[in-house]
Amino acid sequence: MELSKGVRACGLALHLPAHKTLVLADLHIGIEDAMRREGVLVPRQHYKEVVRRVTAVLARCPGIERVVLNGDLKHEFGRISDQEWREVKRLIDVLRGGGREVVIVKGNHDVMLGPIAKDKSVTVVGELKLGDILIVHGDVKPKSLTGIKTIIIGHEHPTITLHDKAKAERFKCFLVTNYRFKTLIVQPSFGPLTLGVDVLRGSFLGPFLGNNVMRGRVFVVDEEKDDVLDFGKAKSLG
Repeated sequence: MELSKGVRACGLALHLPAHKTLVLADLHIGIEDAMRREGVLVPRQHYKEVVRRVTAVLARCPGIERVVLNGDLKHEFGRISDQEWREVKRLIDVLRGGGREVVIVKGNHDVMLGPIAKDKSVTVVGELKLGDILIVHGDVKPKSLTGIKTIIIGHEHPTITLHDKAKAERFKCFLVTNYRFKTLIVQPSFGPLTLGVDVLRGSFLGPFLGNNVMRGRVFVVDEEKDDVLDFGKAKSLG
């Protein structure tokens, strides 16, 4: 599903064919340990599901030479848990299969990411420019938009609630709108335990979203079928 010129949705990921690049946002590796400390007992399936999703999307998008992790690769703010240390390093090895380059765009949860990145010799940047596409996590404004036509962010974990009579169900989604006369694509969280905020009813964390939400278009991700569906303008869904 093409969301904008040169940007395609592939499940929960974005595919930039001209740059042979795949973009994943908000994996939140290590979230189970954090949830357990808060009294929420969840099975240790998060990492296995992330790897399954990564493997599936790489199979659907052949020729990928670069994988960009668009922020919040790990979950903990102020430390690196044992789970994060093990699983992030293992995931990087999976992503590097076939000689692929891995680039991490730093997110607000990635304060203590440096030791892992250094250990695995992975490049960490504040933002990444690929031609006229800018990839930033979304928690802070970019340094410059000169020459940029499309901005890709994560951070907000967009979802939408769909109603069928008395039943309501929330789905992850892409939101495509505009920001300072540029196309803005907000991608959903790739991690299975981070659902997110309903774009029609939630309050937003970063500086990119506000009144432009209702001008945007919603693309719902059917995670069971690994499909992306165009649901039209946000204002028609509210």
